[in-house]
Amino acid sequence: MNDEFRMLKYEGRNTIRKLGTLDLVLWTTFLFLKLFTTEAQRTLSFHGDFF
Repeated sequence: MNDEFRMLKYEGRNTIRKLGTLDLVLWTTFLFLKLFTTEAQRTLSFHGDFF
């Protein structure tokens, strides 16, 4: 998990350098939604194996 997150952070930093602030906001939102969805799925499957 830590290595994956570090890679995402590194890739994100390079992306920011290339694209700019609007894309930074979009990328952060995307990452947040991805993490949130993963957590939600883990919680749901823990409570009743929906996924």
